[in-house]
Amino acid sequence: MILTKHAIQRFDQRGLSLKGAEMILRYGSERYVPGGAIALCITQRDFERIQREHREEEKQLEKLVKKEIVMDGDTVLTGYIRTEKVRK
Repeated sequence: MILTKHAIQRFDQRGLSLKGAEMILRYGSERYVPGGAIALCITQRDFERIQREHREEEKQLEKLVKKEIVMDGDTVLTGYIRTEKVRK
């Protein structure tokens, strides 16, 4: 995973860690966004599924609900906190 300077700055501003981004990549749902990039996030439904499967990571995952990263290939473009429901 490659982080752009913009992504690093946004992660710092929004309290998203590299480990958090890796967990979003591993467990999150994806959707396409304008420009051909893919946004990944952990929805409440994802969290509940993961919670059943991975009790030891529960605290970290709980912090990631509603946080989203946007990628283009292997490059993370940005990260933010979702304010609207995910439309698939």
